[in-house]
Amino acid sequence: MPEFDCSRQLVVPAPPERVWDAVATTEGNAAWLFPNEIDADGAGAKAWDPPHHFAIRQEQGEWFNALEFIIEDLGDGTSALRYSHCGVFPPEGFDTQNEAIQQHTDFYLHTLGEYLKHFDGRHATYIGDAPGGIHGPPTSATPDGFRRLQQALGLRRTGHGG
Repeated sequence: MPEFDCSRQLVVPAPPERVWDAVATTEGNAAWLFPNEIDADGAGAKAWDPPHHFAIRQEQGEWFNALEFIIEDLGDGTSALRYSHCGVFPPEGFDTQNEAIQQHTDFYLHTLGEYLKHFDGRHATYIGDAPGGIHGPPTSATPDGFRRLQQALGLRRTGHGG
């Protein structure tokens, strides 16, 4: 099976301890990624060195999915984050899956930076299909759903979603 590798390096606007809380805790993950159960003592982690190195790997037969976060203090209230996501997919649809991973990685890491900059330490509720997500009424998924949400919130029309 073909293997994918999605690695990024970025500077995030928080010291290592805050980055660690965002990437290596259940509550932190839910705030910028999606709900992931992470043992508070690092049980099951492949690397657990707070607040510098966290890695997990899931395996099943030939399939695996691995995430790694290496956090370095830059000394000015920011941290360098080296992020790696790798794994394997079946050959059918590999190119499409790999492209999607590259794109959603950029989205998630941008969200992590925004979370650390503006919402650090605040509890978030995941809205989506994962277990524990909040599901809106079916009408929220209609083509004009976002426009109606903006209207209900008293926001101007931005062009997104109609």
